[in-house]
Amino acid sequence: QSGLEISVYNQGRLEQAALDRGLSTEEVIQIEKAVSAEYFGAIESSRAGFDYSRLRQLLWQGAWKDADQETERMILQVASTDMRPINRDSILNLPIQDLLTIDQLWAWYGPDQFGFTAQRLVYNSDAIARMPSKFMQAVGWQEGFGDLLKITRRYQELRFTADAPVGHLPTWRWACTSLESNYSVAPNFVDSFFVYLDQHFPALPDGGEPSP
Repeated sequence: QSGLEISVYNQGRLEQAALDRGLSTEEVIQIEKAVSAEYFGAIESSRAGFDYSRLRQLLWQGAWKDADQETERMILQVASTDMRPINRDSILNLPIQDLLTIDQLWAWYGPDQFGFTAQRLVYNSDAIARMPSKFMQAVGWQEGFGDLLKITRRYQELRFTADAPVGHLPTWRWACTSLESNYSVAPNFVDSFFVYLDQHFPALPDGGEPSP
């Protein structure tokens, strides 16, 4: 419970306990996974041999920017064989199990101000009314000046801190065609992605609003 890192002393105690109870290596692994998931968040992936242990470790450490880039790496690996950015046509390649795992890990360590569910709450709030441009301004990805002038921030200008706006993290680097200039997500992708989440994620509470 004190942390993801197990001391040498406690590792020895765990090994002795396993011997005393006649547990097999596989049983020990399953117990450790279950206990870690209970205290630090589950890490399951839809793909064999994949898990989100590194993302969990980075979030536990509060390494928000590294965790954001790990999120991008994992999404592209599980959804794209050539590591190309996800677009509207490839949204269906995003495994729901993996999106749920990423969402609950970000919410676990946020807490609740980060993750896809936090972003859904912003997008569905009365103030945003499912308008992509208003959403990107609300989560701090874009600055707006009136209805016409909008300035998209560079990725390096985003806020990788615990006090970032609700829904600011994780970013959607995995849906950006280029990061050379600005961090920019196509408005039609924003709407399509949230429709996909609405179809497969747990329903939002009626009248649910993001925390301030």
